[in-house]
Amino acid sequence: MPCRDTSSRDTPPFLGSSSPSRHIPYSPSDPSSYAPPYPISPSDPVISIVGHSCRVRLDHFRVEYTSGPVHVNSLVQGEDWDGPLVVLRWVAVNPLEIVGECEGKDLEGQRIVRFLVFMHFRVRRPEDLFLVEGVWRLREYPVAPDSSVFLARARLIEELPPPGPYFDIPVYSSPSLPPSPSPSLLIRLIPSVLANFLSHCFLV
Repeated sequence: MPCRDTSSRDTPPFLGSSSPSRHIPYSPSDPSSYAPPYPISPSDPVISIVGHSCRVRLDHFRVEYTSGPVHVNSLVQGEDWDGPLVVLRWVAVNPLEIVGECEGKDLEGQRIVRFLVFMHFRVRRPEDLFLVEGVWRLREYPVAPDSSVFLARARLIEELPPPGPYFDIPVYSSPSLPPSPSPSLLIRLIPSVLANFLSHCFLV
């Protein structure tokens, strides 16, 4: 059964008279349109990140530190998350940052979407460089809100639940153990064991 997308349901709007969230030019995409370009497996490396939820939209997370460069198809995980997110695509930029749409699962296994805001120097975008009439060009994206918008932290009580495990954890049945002998069988074996032991003692 396909996962239910809970990204819009659990994202309360920014409560302000002049909300900058209305200037955000993107929204969660159709998962069938932006699936990870390469298969993801539990053995893939996970990039650790540190950051905070954004007040402008609670499904946004501004990243202040990464343990390595991030690119499309990367697995990233915050220090207090139960599972990683997968970077699906880049959706907007400002002079300092780029916003990535990421997907994961909640603790119930339902699909969630989060938007992570990275500094430009922390990401790699080889897929955005393409050749047009002999000239290399860089893909252009919609303009993201100013950096100051993402700097405003959400209050702790406003934050969305952290992502859960992304991969299904297989349940292995424990190997069957041989049945233990019944007490009556042990009692019947005592004389023969004792006889063997005594005969061994006399032979010695």
